[in-house]
Amino acid sequence: MSDTVMSARHRPRGAVAVSVLLVALLALAGCGGSGGTTDTAARDQGAEDAALSARLPAEVADAGSIRIATSLASPPEYFTTNANEPTGFLVDVLNAAGARLGVTIDFAVTPYSGLGPALDAERVDAAMAFSVNPDNLQKYDIIPVFDAIQGFLAKKGGVPAARDAASLCGKKIALAIGDLSSEAMAAEARSSCAALGAPEPTVDGYPAAAAAQTALRSGQVDLQMLNSMRGQYIASQEPAFETFVVDELAQRVGTRQLGIALRKGDPALGEALTAAIQSVRDDGTYETILAKYRIDAAAVIPTGPMTLAVR
Repeated sequence: MSDTVMSARHRPRGAVAVSVLLVALLALAGCGGSGGTTDTAARDQGAEDAALSARLPAEVADAGSIRIATSLASPPEYFTTNANEPTGFLVDVLNAAGARLGVTIDFAVTPYSGLGPALDAERVDAAMAFSVNPDNLQKYDIIPVFDAIQGFLAKKGGVPAARDAASLCGKKIALAIGDLSSEAMAAEARSSCAALGAPEPTVDGYPAAAAAQTALRSGQVDLQMLNSMRGQYIASQEPAFETFVVDELAQRVGTRQLGIALRKGDPALGEALTAAIQSVRDDGTYETILAKYRIDAAAVIPTGPMTLAVR
């Protein structure tokens, strides 16, 4: 069964391979103006970096594309425009990385439950986004692309003044079933309220984040628990919402690394793509993309050299 593939048109190896999304990003970023070196400006415009492209496996270089399975249903990381084109923070990062490698990125639209099977069956080269955790690392190598912390979404005027664990006691909170970080934070909130002798929050699970947001919008719950980047993006799109983080709970739960999964035994592709994404991060393009989606204030930007997570 074939997957729906969404990408820029293929170009032969050695030509400039730029997705239409990357072109839009570059127009927004004002590339070609003053500031920065000529090499950086060329890379930002999608020029192939010979040192990076030389690291690709021959079969990928010859194909001229990297095929990545994704649901395209998780804004702001990856979703679709009104014209049904792939967009999002992670989509743009990968398009920029692909341009530097001299290949296009083909996004194979796949239900979340089918990401692993598509990768296992070799219908795709990679899949996104996977948590970097021991269970996933037993099966796949993962390129950590961004870190996420959990926060809350509230209707305008519904943010607690204290923004502490005590302010959550007795509240009705929605979360998406299967969001392990939100479930962990909900457990911490219950524990904190119990220790204070205060009513524990009521936590309702919904089949998807969008359904939890609908419950918040309709007044069925007081708050929605979700990752802080997603909360900031929603608040930037809908003035009826605002977002906040409860620092003491976020510190207890910690950050969650998310990234691109690849089959084990295929380190050359993983290392080449890791190096290309590192290049996107090093020259400031990564932060420009975060700002484009208005999630820079909530993003936890990884520091230091990127390495392919293996086990």
